Amino acid sequence: MARSPFVDRLMREVGVRVEKAVIDLISNSPAPSKTPPSKAKSPASPRTTAIRKQDKLNRFATEKMRVAGGKVETYTPKPPAQDVEKVIEAVAAEEERARKKAFLANLKPGQQMPDGSIFVGRYSPKDRQGNSLCREFNVFAAKEDLPAGRQMYCHTVQHLAKLRNWNGYNGASYENDTQLYEALRKGTYAGQWIIPTKEILHGRDMQDALTMPDNIHTHKDSIFGDLLEQPGFIDSYWSCTEDPDNSKKVFKTTFHSRSMYTENKAVSKLRCRPVRLEPVP
Repeated sequence: MARSPFVDRLMREVGVRVEKAVIDLISNSPAPSKTPPSKAKSPASPRTTAIRKQDKLNRFATEKMRVAGGKVETYTPKPPAQDVEKVIEAVAAEEERARKKAFLANLKPGQQMPDGSIFVGRYSPKDRQGNSLCREFNVFAAKEDLPAGRQMYCHTVQHLAKLRNWNGYNGASYENDTQLYEALRKGTYAGQWIIPTKEILHGRDMQDALTMPDNIHTHKDSIFGDLLEQPGFIDSYWSCTEDPDNSKKVFKTTFHSRSMYTENKAVSKLRCRPVRLEPVP
């Protein structure tokens, strides 16, 4: 029996209403929460972000329902246009950065790191003209002296430059503090081992002002242990800071006397305790 126009119109209206109700029920997007204007929404933690991303991916892995032609049917939606592995890697990297930032914020000078290096302190370098590089670094001293013991400065630079994966990192080839400052300014320094500057070694700048209270000399007991107390041990160490009046000389320190003066690069044989710099997050 043919239906009347009235019945057809009624069924179409009912179908539209049913379709709208079903779509509202199965919608993936929950209703937005109403946050009081007086309370700022706290940023999501890396773990929360990871859970939300994984939940979003999981939703695309299951069948869903929709209304088509007045009928309810199931379908499998297409996954988002992104590589799942890349998402997971990005989340893991974000969590690692957050963990490392929190760990570094609570470091104490003289504290030993998991890789054996020792946290010296924070360093805000200035160039030879006293201009700030507008950077701040955490300084880590190696757990041991540069191999081969006492060497002339030029040989120390060469030896350091050849280091590969020594205590976890490569060595840099900067011949003096000027080259180091230039690398820090340009951002080409990549966390390699270097010969410490005068400030890192002794705490004082070219004008003898104390600019780095937490330095190698201050925390020598934590850095060297009983090495400096061994009979016959010569505790003179190179810095990479050149004498402003004579480029053939660089500053050195002697720990037992806390003295700081210059030595000829191609004559004297001293020790070196390499350090690494990492930008403060």
